[in-house]
Amino acid sequence: SALAYDIRTMGYTVFHNPWLVLLVEPMHGVTYACKQTAIIDYVAWLAPKGLETSAQSLGDNTRNLGNILGLTFGGWVLEHFGASAL
Repeated sequence: SALAYDIRTMGYTVFHNPWLVLLVEPMHGVTYACKQTAIIDYVAWLAPKGLETSAQSLGDNTRNLGNILGLTFGGWVLEHFGASAL
């Protein structure tokens, strides 16, 4: 996951023609799939026997809460302090 992400973001920095980004953009699927697989495997390994599903749910809800808080407070910062504060 990290290797695919590194290759993809390095590709963004070296392309001068915006259309060339389409060459590395399919790696987003690889990056996302590998990251999700690693998270699921790690949480299942950490969870006590019989609570694997609950642990997955807790992890997913935590990530979703982070998205909600980040978007909410990011919007507030943007509105009150401008884009340079982000």
